Amino acid sequence: MDTTKKAENVRDVIRYIQKFKNALVVIYLDDKTIESPLFSSHIRDIALLHEAGLQVVIIPGARRRIDDILTNAKIKWTYHDNIRVTTPDAMPLIKMAAFDVSNTVMTSLAATNITAIIGNWVRSRGKGVLNGFDYGTAGEIDKLEVDSIRTVLNHGFIPIFPCIGWNSVGHPYNISSTLLAKQVAINLKADKLFFVMQNSRLNAEKYYIPEGFSLSEEGDIPAMNLEEVETFLKGNPSLDNEIRGLLKASQDACEAGVTRVHIVDGALDGVLPCEIFSGLGSGTMI
Repeated sequence: MDTTKKAENVRDVIRYIQKFKNALVVIYLDDKTIESPLFSSHIRDIALLHEAGLQVVIIPGARRRIDDILTNAKIKWTYHDNIRVTTPDAMPLIKMAAFDVSNTVMTSLAATNITAIIGNWVRSRGKGVLNGFDYGTAGEIDKLEVDSIRTVLNHGFIPIFPCIGWNSVGHPYNISSTLLAKQVAINLKADKLFFVMQNSRLNAEKYYIPEGFSLSEEGDIPAMNLEEVETFLKGNPSLDNEIRGLLKASQDACEAGVTRVHIVDGALDGVLPCEIFSGLGSGTMI
């Protein structure tokens, strides 16, 4: 790369740092990314974003950790509409697993001299019985303690949200991490919401790409507006529940005022700074 090109890349970074200073960024990290060899690299990148003046909120996924703990305890569970359904005896173990993953993230941030706080800022209620189906310990978000979260952010700390909500008498419920990330971004009026997930690239090799969509050199969809998301969903009726739910959450967030949602592949090093501080990006922006 010649000096002129290098200089232009540096100028791009400086321009984006100036643009996004004090911006609020919500980052969902799926559990596969947290368990991957690249996790420490992603944590260092998050620390750099924080040090560059961005306000960062983290929601870690805990599905695999919950699976492991419930399996070891010989407690059965099912999924209904991609929501975990268990009996009440599973809830203490689910809570333990969720906080265990959040603690992993907090400890890793501490290694970069970043102070993070795990909090109980989510007020919830039981999902209950819908269309004759009992969702057991699954919860719905009622309210987020926005003022408390903003106080944490304004003191220079990174809030971490375990996938647990509590009702008015302290009873815990299991909350979907991706839906929690969406709601946190909406309630905090985030500038950006990131879904960092392993092998989440929306690529022509994996999916049907509707006519008129632009693709990167690697065959990825670099950006979609809300209408194009709907077109993509209709063109891929057999899309797996995880990606479909992710795109629906992205739509909801943007419609509720979140400026940009980014779906990036946690299996790639440097995806967060590349997506924020580069005109080319490294994932799909909604």
